[in-house]
Amino acid sequence: MRRTRYGKILIAVIHDREMAGSQGVNVSLVYFVAFTVGATLGAVGDSLTAPMGSLQPGIGAEMIVLAFAVVVIGSLGNLPGAARAAMLADIVRAAAIHFRFRKHRQHRL
Repeated sequence: MRRTRYGKILIAVIHDREMAGSQGVNVSLVYFVAFTVGATLGAVGDSLTAPMGSLQPGIGAEMIVLAFAVVVIGSLGNLPGAARAAMLADIVRAAAIHFRFRKHRQHRL
């Protein structure tokens, strides 16, 4: 966001729309592109996540909680930190599921 030209323009529009517009930035186009990229990434993420489990009402709540945890742990705007936080959250979640069901499997045997 801070290294590319478009990222700097987007940050300028987010902070002060009128000032960015007075500097010659097409604010409507920046909003349109940002929304389109976000919606596209959301659709791609949902299409990749949906086959992993059954679709049901309220499935988004679990995803939102995990996404919020990743953002909080990895810090907002820090892509490498978010990637590390996503891996950490997945490992912790998988370990919790494994050990929870491991206890149930031992009692059945």
